Amino acid sequence: MESKVSYFYRSKNISGVSINEDSLISLSTAIVERCVKMNEQAQKESREVCAQCVFFILFDGKGYKVDSIGELVKYFRQATRIDQIIFTIETYQSRQSNRMNGSWMELRIDERNSNSSTMIVASEDNEWVDSLWITIQDLLNKCKNKFRFFRTAWTMLSIQISGVTVGFLLSLWTASKLAPKLSIDGAFALSFICIFILFSNLWSFAIPLIIKLIDFLFPSVKFVINGKNYFHWSVQAIIGAIASAVILYFISSMLLFALEMLNSIIKK
Repeated sequence: MESKVSYFYRSKNISGVSINEDSLISLSTAIVERCVKMNEQAQKESREVCAQCVFFILFDGKGYKVDSIGELVKYFRQATRIDQIIFTIETYQSRQSNRMNGSWMELRIDERNSNSSTMIVASEDNEWVDSLWITIQDLLNKCKNKFRFFRTAWTMLSIQISGVTVGFLLSLWTASKLAPKLSIDGAFALSFICIFILFSNLWSFAIPLIIKLIDFLFPSVKFVINGKNYFHWSVQAIIGAIASAVILYFISSMLLFALEMLNSIIKK
């Protein structure tokens, strides 16, 4: 009875990394060296593996598939904006079986759609999978940026709570200004409810825009080309300073109003 060959597969999503020219060279060099070792080992054992590394870079609406580090770096330097870089290792077996057999690896770094940034390593050789996985993972850990601290569930929860709180206070303030002009019973309560419902609908529309702003200011995956990251930090600083000043002023005004209302209720 023929024994079944085990197949080992590891994958993960990539996030919170910034790739500059140095890290690009480090990653591609590690992949090329792995291909060379695979082919050298195959020659020693008189077998044909034909491992090959291929890089794909998508930038400025153009895509190029290259097999050398020099060409990859050349296009990296030429780019105005890089959308995606894919690092791959393929063998004859993986190409013939559409990656169902043989050893192969794919590292996809996608700034345009960070959710598709992944690393996959597969082979019948568990040691090959583990060693390559650790090597690439160690290099990616050196590319970690601080943006990941702003892209957590706690960040979105804080934004949601802050938005609802500001909306509540703003509704109270607006209702207090509008109620004296309405000659109906319960004018304040009715004004508050209507304004808060209106704000809730506007807030549902604003949340996706806020998420897009966060993606721009704190990208999960970022290619740093010719020092453009410094410009990005300047944009962050300007927008952050303006937003902080407006939010602090608005919150302080709303809290002062809330305290005045609470004080009037206590006196009554």
